[in-house]
Amino acid sequence: MSDDIIVAIIGLIGTIISAAIVPILEKRLDADSSKQSKITVTGNQLSARKRRGKHFRVSIFWFIPVVVAFLTLIVFLGVQHEARQNVKKILADSPEFHMNMGDQYAAMGDFANAELEYYEAIENDNSNALVHDKRAVALAKEGRLEEALKENMTAVSLAEDIAQYHNNKGVTLLEMGVRTAKEGNEKARLQYWKNALEACKTAVELDSKVAEYHYNLSMAFHYAYDLDNAISECTTALQLNPDSSEYHSFYAILLYDNGQHQNALAEARKAVELAPDNADAYYKLAGILHWSNQLDEAVSAYRQAIQRNPHEGAYHNYLGKALYDLGYYREALKECEAAIKNLTLYPYQQSINCYDAAAILIALNRYDEALQYVKKSIDLYTDDPRPHYLHYALLTYFNRNEEAAQELETAYELGGIPFPEDYA
Repeated sequence: MSDDIIVAIIGLIGTIISAAIVPILEKRLDADSSKQSKITVTGNQLSARKRRGKHFRVSIFWFIPVVVAFLTLIVFLGVQHEARQNVKKILADSPEFHMNMGDQYAAMGDFANAELEYYEAIENDNSNALVHDKRAVALAKEGRLEEALKENMTAVSLAEDIAQYHNNKGVTLLEMGVRTAKEGNEKARLQYWKNALEACKTAVELDSKVAEYHYNLSMAFHYAYDLDNAISECTTALQLNPDSSEYHSFYAILLYDNGQHQNALAEARKAVELAPDNADAYYKLAGILHWSNQLDEAVSAYRQAIQRNPHEGAYHNYLGKALYDLGYYREALKECEAAIKNLTLYPYQQSINCYDAAAILIALNRYDEALQYVKKSIDLYTDDPRPHYLHYALLTYFNRNEEAAQELETAYELGGIPFPEDYA
């Protein structure tokens, strides 16, 4: 119940009490007067005025304290209400209030509002490294990686000895590397991952007891093509947190790359057991089965991943590759086209998917459609030599020899490779 309602109720009660007391007193005085009139049958005007004066004095005697008490109570509650409002305003304007609100939004997965609350906290206190770090994480979750990196760097500069801030900076850089890889920007990808490696190393040096720090360092080593150190760091992460499905999935990929195929498959299955609703765990299991030429199981695992996350284009595309390897070309084409329609893909990724669809259409002897897909692949991303080489092959088939020669030259200039290795 609000203070305003309480004050109104008390005021109403005071009014009722005041209204009730006066008639009671009047009746009491009238009764006394009636008794006196029985004793003295006849009275003069003076005695009547005295009775009225006594009546009035008694009424005032009772009424004034009630009014004073009522007014005092109203003033007291008003002061209390104003004080509480001032305290609320002070708290609402404090960095701590906004940071706590940001934490609540982040816990609910509402990173857009979390970021806004952290921003308000920073506006009130720009020297708090923790809130800069929290805002960086929220921005990264929103995909605003450049802004996130600026906040990461601010947090690190304000508190260089805090491992968490270096770790989160490393995570942002890893994600920026992944994004630029999807965009086909090789130079930027390598630079981001190099910087990520340094940040993740610093985090582990500052605090070697946190599994997440070792896991992120493992990924950074993997992207730097340092397989031995990647395996070592992921092993440490698993020792610190043996129940992480994510860690087992990544460890499986590392082991497979290291030639330990059976151990890799066991780790991938373990990841699925730990998190049966994790689409990415099924995707990585499917990949290892696919690479191991266990195609039927791979198809099943890819379908499990898609069932849990039907909007991930990579799942559809790789299911298409597995179906192609099994000779199910029509089904393979359907999956590749589903991947192409995924609006979350970068142009470079869509270009690869169109290239894959063109290769499948060639297997189906649908050369006109294949030509359209390979043109689309080149339009989406022109610096990949494979679509140019495939375009050359199709133009040659249609006896468009001059155009074919130009495409072959372009393919070689870009580092041309043999006709599509994924479908050889």
